[in-house]
Amino acid sequence: MTRDTIKNKTIRIHRMRSYFVEATKEIIQKEGVDGVTLRKVAKGAGYNGATLYNYFRNVDHVISLALHEHMGHYVDTILKTLKGSETPFELYMLNWYIYAEKSFKLPKEYYYLFYKHPNINLSEVYNEFFQNHPDIFEKLPASFQEMAREKNQYSRDLAFLTTIYSHFDRKVLARISEMNILIHKSMLFDLCENEKSITKDISNRYTEKFKTYFRVITQDIQRT
Repeated sequence: MTRDTIKNKTIRIHRMRSYFVEATKEIIQKEGVDGVTLRKVAKGAGYNGATLYNYFRNVDHVISLALHEHMGHYVDTILKTLKGSETPFELYMLNWYIYAEKSFKLPKEYYYLFYKHPNINLSEVYNEFFQNHPDIFEKLPASFQEMAREKNQYSRDLAFLTTIYSHFDRKVLARISEMNILIHKSMLFDLCENEKSITKDISNRYTEKFKTYFRVITQDIQRT
């Protein structure tokens, strides 16, 4: 296989994948993430459902890529907020506060991507995002880079903590991480189930409530 053949094949695959991803984005915009189905995605892309499996593992895989832009908003906010002089706790707090703020504005999208479907490989999703934005990854602190390499939200958060607190008791860090995730997950689920329209006031209220829980949960590491 010649270099040009490989290049053309890569371009063709990228183009085909983009058809399905763009179709999924349109469905999410019109009907929300819960409205996405294999049939709708295939129809929007102009191909049959079987073709999708030539380029993606399943519909969840396509949806996760269609939600890339939300990752971009989160990462962009992180970079704009970082001063470079943060303590380990300030880094951890910054990550959670921005993540909470973004997720409570779009609870169904974030719940779907980070919690609802365990077969979504977050490291794969982030890898594809950073492939399209290679300069962004290098600007992130090591803790954020390590987090991006992990498959699910539980291992991601613990990787972040163990990177900035390598000297700390791992059991304590694991407890802190799990409690933050469980609180955030339950609050996100509550928003998805009980709020038909997410207003700014509602998302702000949930963000402030999470910050209160976070400060209580992280007491063991706040001064280290």
